[in-house]
Order: sequence, then C-alpha cells, then structure tokens
Amino acid sequence: MMKHAFATRLILFVITILLVTVILAVLNWIPSLVQKQTMKRFSTIDSAMKAFRMHRLFLPTYIPEDLHFVWPPAEIYAQEVPFSAFIMHFRYKDSREIGLVIQQADANAPYQIAPLIKIKTMTAGSQISIKNRKAVLQSAVCDGDVPCNEVSWNEDGTIITLICKCSAQDIVKIASSTLPSP
Repeated sequence: MMKHAFATRLILFVITILLVTVILAVLNWIPSLVQKQTMKRFSTIDSAMKAFRMHRLFLPTYIPEDLHFVWPPAEIYAQEVPFSAFIMHFRYKDSREIGLVIQQADANAPYQIAPLIKIKTMTAGSQISIKNRKAVLQSAVCDGDVPCNEVSWNEDGTIITLICKCSAQDIVKIASSTLPSP
C-alpha cells in the first residue's frame, strides 16, 4: 500500500515537472512571435520596409557611374529590436567586393553595428555641411590598405553613416543624394 502511494506521488511529481517545463517553453517562445527578429536579411528594399513598417528610409538617388557599383544593393539588412537599423551593401560590378556601405540606426542605440568595410586607421576628419546639416567627414585607410572615406550625421534621431572606397568628393555627393532639400 505504501509503495502504491509513493509510486502515485512520484508519477504526479514527474507529470507536474513535465507540465511546468512545457508551459515555460511555450512562454519563452511567445516573444519570438510578437517581436521582430534582430538583424534579418532581405532580398529587396521594399520587402525590408514592409516587414518593419519603415516610414523614413534614406536611399541614394545618385551614385557616380565611374565607381562601378551595382544597383540594387547586394545585401540588405534591417531590424527593429533591440533598436531600429537598416544596412545596405553595394558591390562593384566586376567583383564580389563591397565598395559602399550605407547604414541607418537609431541615434539612441546602445551600441554601433560594425560595418562590413573595416576601417584600419582614420587619417583626417572635418565637419562639413550636407544640405544644411552638420556632418562629419573622415578620411581613412580600410582593409587592404585601400583609401576610403566615411561621412555621418544625425537626421532627426537617425544616425546615417556611409563608408565608401571612393574619394571624399564622391561620398559627399552620394550622401547629399540621400537627403531631401531643406
């Protein structure tokens, strides 16, 4: 009789543990259904905008032809969690190499997303104006000892950063083309 009561309690204990485990697993899974995933890859700019209901996206309307970048961007990434961000990578027509990165991220983001074009050393920096907006232009040397430039500014709470293996003049033209006139 005592063995029967012990066995019954043991079975009830095991069933309780299994139910609690299942309930916790379901509760852990629910946020992934509600929240958008962090940094997700998209095949088109439109699909990223629709998935994350982006209302303001800064896209270049001008890219110098002599830079030989392919449009549309080769890679497009976006996220809403833990902060909103949108990244585009442009490849050269004649290689798989990325030559231009355009990033947009919430100015209050707790960290910066590391760009795909790696900057080895900054050589010079200056404040410039792009369509009456204060921006920082920095000349640099990127991986492979290739000269490159970075320009960034805060556009109403969004930090826009362009990194390009091109001249300062070209990156400023591209950056300017992402903005409407003031």
